[in-house]
Amino acid sequence: MLDLCSSLGVKNMNKRFLFAVMSFMIFTALFVGVVSADVTAKLRPPKMVLRGNVTEGYKTILSGYFFVMNENNFTTLVKFDPSPAIANAVDIVDNVTLDINETRRIDFNLSVTEPGQKEGDIFAIFSNPATNETPIALTVNVVAITQEGPCDNCVRMGTSGDNGLDNRTLFMAGAIVLVAAVFVIKKVKFV
Repeated sequence: MLDLCSSLGVKNMNKRFLFAVMSFMIFTALFVGVVSADVTAKLRPPKMVLRGNVTEGYKTILSGYFFVMNENNFTTLVKFDPSPAIANAVDIVDNVTLDINETRRIDFNLSVTEPGQKEGDIFAIFSNPATNETPIALTVNVVAITQEGPCDNCVRMGTSGDNGLDNRTLFMAGAIVLVAAVFVIKKVKFV
């Protein structure tokens, strides 16, 4: 210690004082390092292969999913942005907010209209919505391999797939028809 003091040109420096100053500097460096740490994130799996059949005149819907994980001690915003190669063919949520240490499954659909291979990336951009810290971007590489054949999950091209009706609407319409049929059969009078 005395050699360090003499090399710095300081004479008669107290060892306790020097220890206190160095301890403070180390503690400050560690504390500042933890407080100003950038966003950290995980995404699994980094690559996936989706397979399916394509029938002429139909678009095949291939489904996939991946997990995003927030390992920060703050809430994290995750925005999803498909690459241009698949941007018009992928259906995915725009963004999600993850709580501290939360892991969430992100489902997506990829539409394919012709046999062959289609490849692209889905970018997941993790950021701290409370600050202007540098965001981090991770990618999921998606490869769709399709061949000619009868498709399992397909929609006639030029339609929305369900003609704009969701399952809940169809269920309610069916229930109304069923109730009306019961009333007609039983010849119940409305009062």
